[in-house]
Amino acid sequence: MTFDDEYNNIETWATAIHDDGEPIQCTVRVFLGLIRAKRQGVAFVKQINDALNKTGLTTEPIFESVYIDSTIQLKIQPNPEDIAEDHDSVEKQVEAVVRANLQQTSRIKRWRRLIK
Repeated sequence: MTFDDEYNNIETWATAIHDDGEPIQCTVRVFLGLIRAKRQGVAFVKQINDALNKTGLTTEPIFESVYIDSTIQLKIQPNPEDIAEDHDSVEKQVEAVVRANLQQTSRIKRWRRLIK
C-alpha cells in the first residue's frame, strides 16, 4: 500500500494498516505532512510518537533517524515479546539509516559538482 489522497490522516492510515495488515510506504515529508508537523524539535517528535503509540503504529526505519525524503513504512507496532526475539530488526534499521545517509551524501556531492 502506498500514500494516496484517500489516506489523509493518521487514524485512517492506522485503520487501513490494522485491517489489511500491510504497511503503508511514504516519505518522511509526506508522513510529517499527514500529521501537519511544521516545525522540528523534541516536542514535535514526542507528539508524533504519542500519535503513533495511540494508533498502535510505528515507522521503519524510525522517522526521525532518516532524511526527510527517505522512504519509511508505517506498520503495526510489534508485540514487545517479539522484539526481544527479533535481533535482525535492529540491524535492518541501522542498515537503512546508513544507506539513507550515503544516498544523501552522494546527492550533496553531485550538487556541489554542478554548482562549481
